[in-house]
Amino acid sequence: MPYRMGFSRVYGTFAEMGLTDDVAFIGSAKLGLPDNAIVAFALGADMINVAREAMLSIGCVQAQKCHTDHCPTGIATQNPWLVHGLDPVSKAERCAAYLRTLRKELTRVSAAVGVAHPSLITCADVDVFNGDYDARSLASVYGYKDGWGELGPELREQVLRLMGTADHFDEQGRTSWRPELVE
Repeated sequence: MPYRMGFSRVYGTFAEMGLTDDVAFIGSAKLGLPDNAIVAFALGADMINVAREAMLSIGCVQAQKCHTDHCPTGIATQNPWLVHGLDPVSKAERCAAYLRTLRKELTRVSAAVGVAHPSLITCADVDVFNGDYDARSLASVYGYKDGWGELGPELREQVLRLMGTADHFDEQGRTSWRPELVE
């Protein structure tokens, strides 16, 4: 959670000055799991980078030898002998499957929240559980003020347009269409 604290402080500085829609916030570091990615989007990230999980999907065993050119799986090396067992086609398919699944899960969580895209999830949509029965809003955990982490109206409309003009998704993925957005 400490890495999120840094993001929330930087985001808060830009939010105080009203500049959040003028800057692209890119989240990274352990965001390759849907629950972590959703928190990043709710805190105001416009997109996320994933690396560790993508590397794991192609067979990385986290031997931490990437910098030595002695990766035991042949993924992070130029050594021909270590690379000989690597099947790039298979690895590409595995990585693509991981990325498709991550995208699908993020879309499902977005639909469960009632929005068309993960970037439309807000701090009000996410609770953080403290123990067995106690929960706090994400906004209160990170000290966010009303409206922080949300896209401005122009960017929101652009996202809705790109997502096929649906402005609302329910838990089953059904949509409410906004005919005025259809061109």
